[in-house]
Amino acid sequence: MAEQQKPPPDPLTLWRDMAAQTEEQWNQYLNQVMGSENFAATMGRSMEAILTMQNRLAQQFETTLKAWNLPTRGDIIALGERLTEIEERLDRLADLADRDRRASARPRTARPPRPDSSAPPVA
Repeated sequence: MAEQQKPPPDPLTLWRDMAAQTEEQWNQYLNQVMGSENFAATMGRSMEAILTMQNRLAQQFETTLKAWNLPTRGDIIALGERLTEIEERLDRLADLADRDRRASARPRTARPPRPDSSAPPVA
């Protein structure tokens, strides 16, 4: 009987296995690093620095916009809120006008006075 030879290994399967092992090793290492107090403190300081820089940049940008006589973000937000209030008031006024219009369109129950028979007819 002839010996059965194993087929050569599939290169994609080898690559997939290697990638999975590498991913698991990196995952273990990074979990270990991120779980340390030193990492948490460093990340906290980094976030504080980024937020400080962001606030300074926003203040500088707002100052520049005001110097150029352009609206700031706060100005646009305030304008939007005022427009919303105006729209709500207009809606209420439109509702009141509709109610008045409907009330005046109702048939009257009282009979109008009859013209006086002694008065001359109106031409």
